[in-house]
Formats: sequence, structure tokens, C-alpha cells
Amino acid sequence: MDDIKAPTTQGPVETGGTAATVALNENLVPYTPLQLLNINRLRELLERQGNAGRAEPWIKKALSKAVYSVFLDCVMAGTEKEARELIGQKVPEKAQAQS
Repeated sequence: MDDIKAPTTQGPVETGGTAATVALNENLVPYTPLQLLNINRLRELLERQGNAGRAEPWIKKALSKAVYSVFLDCVMAGTEKEARELIGQKVPEKAQAQS
């Protein structure tokens, strides 16, 4: 298995294999391609949401719904802790215990 290392604050991580390694808070964690897809989608949507300053209300609402949907995808894929860190939410103790 080929591991690729990339900082979390950078753009998408190219996998080329079945799993990749991403530096998240200076800890190397192996992710599946599905987990990477969801984390990168969430990161991109959060960036778009942050840049939507003067966008019309319906666009802001659509972005919020998309962020929530992808957050749920992250939870289902087992990357809730990482998703909450990207969003800036406190990770509940229950989620920490499962990681």
C-alpha cells in the first residue's frame, strides 16, 4: 500500500492506491479513498461557505445544507472527529471514545 503524506490545510490528497495518509494536527492517520473524498468535499464546501460573504441568501442556505450533508457522510465513513475539527466544533467525548 502506497502512502501519501499531505498537510490537512492544503488541497485534495491524491491517493492512487487503496489508502492514503494525511497529516491532521501533526498525527499521521490512514484514510480510505471514501474517507478522503468526504473530508476533501467538506473542506472545499467550508471554503466556499467562507467566501460567500455577499452571496444571495438562497446560495448561503444551499451551502449550509451541503456542508451538513457532507458532514453526515463523514460521520457515516468514520471520520466524524476530523469533520468536526474542520468545522471548528468541539468533539463530543462519545465521538472521542469511538476513535
